Amino acid sequence: MQLSALGFVTPSALTLATLVTRELRDDSRITPERAGQMGRILNRERVSQLPWGEQQAVLDAISKGRFQMADGSWREARLPSRASADVSDEEALILAFAPDAAMADSEYADSALALYRLARERSGFQQTAGTFAEWASLMSDPEKQAAMLNYVQKGAQGPALGDTLARNRPNWLPERSDELRSSPLVARIAPDDLPTLLGRLYPEEQRKRWSITFEQENDDHEEPRTMDGRVDPATFFERLHDWWKKEARKERVQSDRDAYPEDFHPRLLTDQSGDDERIGWFTFFALGIFRTIGRSDDQQHRNFIAAAVRDGWWAEMASAQLPDSPEPWVRRLEDFAQADAWRIEFPQWRRALVDLYVVARWLPEYIDLALTLPAIVRKHGSITLSDVWRPSASPLWQRRGLEGAPLTQSLGLGANWLVREAVRHNVWSVEDSTIMRPYGWASTARVRSLFANNLGIDLGPEANMDLSPEIYAQVEAHIGDRAIFLGDLDLPLQIVAHGRRVEVLQALLHGPTPFDFDNNTSTDDDEDWAS
Repeated sequence: MQLSALGFVTPSALTLATLVTRELRDDSRITPERAGQMGRILNRERVSQLPWGEQQAVLDAISKGRFQMADGSWREARLPSRASADVSDEEALILAFAPDAAMADSEYADSALALYRLARERSGFQQTAGTFAEWASLMSDPEKQAAMLNYVQKGAQGPALGDTLARNRPNWLPERSDELRSSPLVARIAPDDLPTLLGRLYPEEQRKRWSITFEQENDDHEEPRTMDGRVDPATFFERLHDWWKKEARKERVQSDRDAYPEDFHPRLLTDQSGDDERIGWFTFFALGIFRTIGRSDDQQHRNFIAAAVRDGWWAEMASAQLPDSPEPWVRRLEDFAQADAWRIEFPQWRRALVDLYVVARWLPEYIDLALTLPAIVRKHGSITLSDVWRPSASPLWQRRGLEGAPLTQSLGLGANWLVREAVRHNVWSVEDSTIMRPYGWASTARVRSLFANNLGIDLGPEANMDLSPEIYAQVEAHIGDRAIFLGDLDLPLQIVAHGRRVEVLQALLHGPTPFDFDNNTSTDDDEDWAS
């Protein structure tokens, strides 16, 4: 007050954001050396401890800095360098084809790299399929071209990028799929993965090719359709079985590779103990729950878990002693509440933490429930899965005394997926798997649409885990004991209905079917398992 009386203005508060702004006022260029100095003070831990408003101000101030790129230019923070020690699998795929102007100089390391990543969170750099397509239009290096095609096949934004490149084809990408198939650009892509790439880059060509083939084949054959354009269900399911009998081995490998993280497989569940058992079953239930996430696919579920395992917190969460020791879960929630949560990787999957907490909280009971379920079916006959997954409320479990929060809503159609995969991978005995067959069929939107529009079978307007026995009964009524599809239940049906083998579906619907699918293609499954 004495200073004010003498005419001095009240000094403004000195914050970290103010210091950063002053530091960059005269020169916004942040060299690797300067970034290292600033990064020792402005690290993630320190920023996270600031009040919310100051966190935002600090991130905004840092984002205005300009960093040296690998080509010598100065730009906002973009991608790290290829030499960075902490790149994720997704970043590694992108860095393989990114231009030098989009990645940091390799001198940004340790605390300098940490500051660079903080600046990246608000830099405005768009890591999107549109950005990648712009790079493609200027790309001349065959190595980077091949790396981009590898990303189309493997990357999180691969389907979107493939669609963009198909609509705006760069001059180095062949006009026809046959040309790309024989090009050195795909020499490093496994033969089993090539159909996925071709399906994403040449969707219209594949559709036209099969349309012409069908017209030619059907000239001298009676069309197996009714007057209203529907296909005889028995014919369809017989063709589906014949195709699966020929292709099952390859398709199983592809499905399991897409669905399961490294070092996990359902067949190991009954042989594990201790923490390994908890982690394995936690992963299995999580994969079921993730099927309620809209517009997602198996590879994204797998990649999220792989990232969590790599970061060290998946096992911590699965093994936490709940509710007494929730610290690993609290740390994850705190991470999600940080200032950069809007840019966090896998946001939809992280929002499933509440459901995953329920699984971890009652995991021993849910494991018991899953392993005991065939005995319950054997005792009571027909059951509903929606009742099964309410252990505390369901009379099915009263004598066993099972307790646990309901999982019916959390699992959705993932409940049918869990049954199918347990049957396929011998989690239960052969006898128990036989009893559980009617419950491993998911009424996804694509399956319901296929049944209604092409087969004349109405499964209703909404997905429901309890529709599974009805789907199985419909298939069994038309092809008898072949309805189990060599023990894989609805797997071949889901594959063709959800677009992974669009040309096979066309052959099944239009016929006749030689089943010499050398040109198998696939498209991204963007359908919600819960829709």
